This record gives sequence, C-alpha cells and structure tokens, in this order.
Amino acid sequence: MDSAATYCVLPKVDAYALGYGEAIQDPSTSYITRPGNFITLASISGYINATLIKVDEVTLMGKALREVEFLAYDLPPETGFDVILGASFLSRASASVDMASMSTTVGE
Repeated sequence: MDSAATYCVLPKVDAYALGYGEAIQDPSTSYITRPGNFITLASISGYINATLIKVDEVTLMGKALREVEFLAYDLPPETGFDVILGASFLSRASASVDMASMSTTVGE
C-alpha cells in the first residue's frame, strides 16, 4: 500500500492476463496515434509511460470495489514490489493501517 501513489500499479503481463490487452502497448507509440489511456506521468524516478486501465473489480479483505484505476506498468525489480495499492483504491476503501500493531483493516 502506498497512499502517496495516485494510482494502483499492476504488472503489464498480469493486466494482459486479466483481459486488458491494451496493457502491452509499445511505450514508443507516437503521441498522435497512441490511445487516450496511454499516459506519461512524473514519478520519483523520473517520467514514465503507462497504460491507465479500469479494473472491473478489486477485492481485498472482503471489500470489493468496482472500476478501480490501475497503471499497467512494470516496476523496477529493485523495488521488490510487483503491485502497489495506491489512492485510486485506498481512498475509496476506507483503509487504515495501525503501525503499532502492524495490522490493516479495510472499512465499509
């Protein structure tokens, strides 16, 4: 979970396997011909190109949300993460983290 991340992030291959074929678009696609859901944004490591998809349903700890925005993007291996749950999920899920007990709850 990263509440500072605007979007959730899912590896391209996983997005493709879930039926989002646009996830494997070529990042060198021309600005003129690329689809509108292919975006460039600033990250801590510089500018990145990614495909913005809306996942039909995401369920976490019994809480299901529909049409959650994800970036289909392969995070660098050195991060140690494949998936990020960002604000596009967390803000709608009423999630909270208790750092003292290291427990997570997802509200209703």
